[in-house]
Amino acid sequence: MSSSTYQLKDDMAADFSEAFEMYAKGRGFIHQDILKELLELVEQPMPEDEIKDIIETMCKGSSRLDLEAFLQIMTHKMRSTDPIEQLRDAFKEIDADGSGSIDRSELKEMMMSMMSNDYTEEEIDAMIDKADLDGDGEIDFEEFVAMMNDANP
Repeated sequence: MSSSTYQLKDDMAADFSEAFEMYAKGRGFIHQDILKELLELVEQPMPEDEIKDIIETMCKGSSRLDLEAFLQIMTHKMRSTDPIEQLRDAFKEIDADGSGSIDRSELKEMMMSMMSNDYTEEEIDAMIDKADLDGDGEIDFEEFVAMMNDANP
């Protein structure tokens, strides 16, 4: 589980805590074999192999999972399904120098590595020109989100 700035909203955290407590029955923990059922109850099912990986990471040899660990799992789960967080992760991946914006060379490198060499230098320049709403020659996160929304209406 990687650390992230994503946080569960208070009402979500309360709902997940309430569901956890239904299964914990005052003990402060659930057994790992209950996790799949609990995830289905809160409408966040996971594949068996992902649950197994999480249990190995979070439980560290124990068969018990406490509320804090469950909320960490839910934070990770919700973050991975949040489209803005997915875009933020993609943006950070493309922004190789960590400058907070994507320049022509970073976009070109991404296009070539992910989509082969089908794009010409002119096509990449045209993409940046279209996405570069403030005209500074680079794409910041807000421009990136707008560009991706245009690409996936």
